[in-house]
Amino acid sequence: MKPTENSSLNEQAAECLLALEIGAADPQTRLRWRGWLAESPEHRRAFETCRDLWNAARGLSISRPTALELANDPYDGAQPVAALRPGIEASPADPIRRGPQLSRGSWMGLAAASLLVGAVVAVEYRTADGPTPAPVVYDTGRGEEKQLTLPDGSAIVMGPEAHLEVLMLARERTFKLTSGEAIFTAAHDAARPFRVYAGAGWIEDIGTAFDVRSDPGNVTVTVIQGAVEVGTGAQAGRNGVRLMRDEQMSFGATRGAIRHVDAGLATAWRDGQLAYIDQPLEKVVADLQRYSMKDIVVQDPSVGALHYTGTVSIGELDHWAAGLARVYPVQVQVAGDRLLLAAKRKDR
Repeated sequence: MKPTENSSLNEQAAECLLALEIGAADPQTRLRWRGWLAESPEHRRAFETCRDLWNAARGLSISRPTALELANDPYDGAQPVAALRPGIEASPADPIRRGPQLSRGSWMGLAAASLLVGAVVAVEYRTADGPTPAPVVYDTGRGEEKQLTLPDGSAIVMGPEAHLEVLMLARERTFKLTSGEAIFTAAHDAARPFRVYAGAGWIEDIGTAFDVRSDPGNVTVTVIQGAVEVGTGAQAGRNGVRLMRDEQMSFGATRGAIRHVDAGLATAWRDGQLAYIDQPLEKVVADLQRYSMKDIVVQDPSVGALHYTGTVSIGELDHWAAGLARVYPVQVQVAGDRLLLAAKRKDR
């Protein structure tokens, strides 16, 4: 990590905190950040504010060197993670399966980015009563995933084209997922409810990991581990229904029935796999395009109306389309980065 002109001052301060105190950077990177601290009092103030808020969010009152002392320190100013987050592992426990296999360098970059996002979220944390702050907003683009680490040890994995608003307060933790899909791994705290609002309803953690998918007019909740309470209406905590592991429920204006599912299969999107059971091909294609940069064009309404059951590997759409043509009355044409799906012509 290194300072960039495109990042905000708060983001730079969070990256500086990561490099100098959490110890997730090499010596040369820490040296560059010490130079950044020495550039201006504004940099030092932003760093110390970020660090104070991070420590407050973790419930710490540890005496640290000032930003000026770190900037002038010729030695390594890094501190081990355990010193900053006592009793917590460097990476929060993840009961869910990991995503696609990445190189060592990619995983290191992902871990560092996760810690940085956690630091940025911590800046928005409020421990005292007062005006409710604006939520922190996170968006992902097409084919993009994002991992957030919260100050309380909770973690969120956002799928492509997701919009999430995060508000961490002293008495509650609230999240609003207006589009897309996300997996929430909640650190249970009875004094601070963990609630996700999506569509016309809400989901409250009871010490668990769960997946929420928010589509226009419909939300689907899948429990991966533990339990959640699901309800409809703006008032959370009333007339909720409890879901346990491997249970799923969808709701619009009203709640649907509880279904028993394989939660691993339902959340396989983290592994680059998508599974469908008796879904219109038009809906399958629309979903695939959120995860892949390749365009898939359904040229005939009759093709979109076909129902599909099976799994799709995001990185192998060409193979999927070829298999589709062998099983369904569909002909596939590859045109650059586009897959064109049309009705198969009958031989004359």
